[in-house]
Amino acid sequence: MCFHERNTCRRTLSSLRTLVQFSLLLFLAIPAIGQVSDIPDSALVEQVREKFYADYRMPLRGIVISAYNGAIRLTGIVEKMAQKEWAEELAYSIEGVKVVDNQLWVDTGRITDKQLFDKVMTTLRNARITNFSRVRADVYDGVVTLKGYVSCWGEKQQASELIMMLSGVRKIVDELKVRDARNRTDDEIEKAVTKALREKISMYGDYKVKVSVVRGVARLYGKTRSLSDKRTAIRTTIFVPGVADVVDKIEVLPE
Repeated sequence: MCFHERNTCRRTLSSLRTLVQFSLLLFLAIPAIGQVSDIPDSALVEQVREKFYADYRMPLRGIVISAYNGAIRLTGIVEKMAQKEWAEELAYSIEGVKVVDNQLWVDTGRITDKQLFDKVMTTLRNARITNFSRVRADVYDGVVTLKGYVSCWGEKQQASELIMMLSGVRKIVDELKVRDARNRTDDEIEKAVTKALREKISMYGDYKVKVSVVRGVARLYGKTRSLSDKRTAIRTTIFVPGVADVVDKIEVLPE
């Protein structure tokens, strides 16, 4: 088989896979009882487009939006991986959108892997809040693989958020491991989380957030009086040294 024929086959197979994937998403977007979205697809497309246009982070051109029975499909080109993530979040924020098929392609431009590697490492080394000295990166064809160690789950998240803002990054593979320099035990981590929560949110009566830690995974449970308190509790916990992950079981119970 010649080179042209192989490329044609690859494109055909890719198109078929994409069609099957979107068809599955459309099926999942329809409720089990067989009802479809109450909001017309044209209205959903217009709302998503307005959302993109109003957000300064998003490009004004390059994104094509389509909809069917409440399922939104995004195609086109963006300059940064972060824009692809933001596009999906913005689309999901529209009432009536049941599922988002994000097929946006990140244009890596003409930047070489060596240039991108230098940008990644400079960004990590110049981070103001977190010390990423134990983090290294491999770069191949726009794919950045993060390796090494961080002290908590929040730092893993921070590293990815910093890198996805760089032009030329097509994908991030996170292989970072949580290893606290003090090598805290689960009991020590649990006490540290409890102390941090008491300093950040009000806890009285029925409104209390409790934590249990097993192998570095912090399970948060109990009740808060607002969604804001719940988010603060989670945000506080992920940055406690030694916390490798967070399981959210907090119930919001307004006053």
